[in-house]
Amino acid sequence: MRKNILAITLLAALSFNALAQEEAETGVLADQVKKLEERSEKLEKIVSKLPTISGFLQAGYDADFGENFGTNKKDVTNTFHIRRARLKLNGNIGKKIDYTLQADFANTPKVVDVFMRFKPWKQFNIQIGQFKHPFSIESPTYLPKNIEAINNSMGAVNLVQKYGLTDGQTGRQIGINLYGGFIQKEGYSIINYDLGVYNGNGINKKDDNNAKDISGRLTIMPIKDLKISASYYWGKYGKNKARYERYAGGFAYDKPEGLIIRSEYIGGNTAGQYSHSAYAVVGYHIGSKWTAFWQYDFYQADVKDEQSQKTNLVIGAAWQPLKYLRAQVNYYNTQNYNFTKNSNHVAVLVTGIF
Repeated sequence: MRKNILAITLLAALSFNALAQEEAETGVLADQVKKLEERSEKLEKIVSKLPTISGFLQAGYDADFGENFGTNKKDVTNTFHIRRARLKLNGNIGKKIDYTLQADFANTPKVVDVFMRFKPWKQFNIQIGQFKHPFSIESPTYLPKNIEAINNSMGAVNLVQKYGLTDGQTGRQIGINLYGGFIQKEGYSIINYDLGVYNGNGINKKDDNNAKDISGRLTIMPIKDLKISASYYWGKYGKNKARYERYAGGFAYDKPEGLIIRSEYIGGNTAGQYSHSAYAVVGYHIGSKWTAFWQYDFYQADVKDEQSQKTNLVIGAAWQPLKYLRAQVNYYNTQNYNFTKNSNHVAVLVTGIF
């Protein structure tokens, strides 16, 4: 009997020791898991603060057939080129503040965007830094990697993306912009506004006079894919404070995997020289990979000079077989003011996106 009791006692002791050891090991493991979870949370917080890196590269081929190509086959030029090489950093500082830094390394390297946005409500937001000022539909909305044509309309290039008569400004200014939307629908606002104050001296430049430029835009979206917009820009140009004025109005209906219809008028006054332009685009997104379009594009640098007017008729297609690869081909027929001589241009552009 004593032997049985002794055996039972010994077995119980061994079982208790094994259970205690198991609980101890389980406790250690739980502590290790907890520490790993804490480290993982800290790492996730650090990673969430790091910027997202993206960008795109555009390389192309252009061939120009001059006005005399019909009688002189040497009246042609062609070249390969690197059009854009963009690197972009986006990040968040808290839930309502984000930032963007974008540089272009093609040709002359330069910073094109550097700004912060404070977004407390959908109705009122603030953007400060250097960015595309919100004038017109085309220039700030249709970006180089998603617009259907290889080149922007002549009005957008000459009256929005330039500052004065200076090339390479890309429609960007240094300043502050207030923006927002009212009457919220699923994924968009019906009434949208922008109101900005800028140096008015173009990209990466301080103001060269004491006057500041003012820009405003109102966009109405009665339905999701339709925009009706009016814009106005006023300022003083250069050290002489010459009048600098721009005005635009138009609409865009752009349905993913469907119809594209866009038209816009852009006019302006640059130090007493009045210019105007108009374009119309009709196209179709064929599924998710193909886009075909036709464009009429008119620009007159000086309304008092008939010979300063030019018209482009453009036919083109874009093919995007992959999310990160896009290829475009455009044919341009350029007509001068009296349509007596035309020139032709073929452009090919390949965009790699990352």
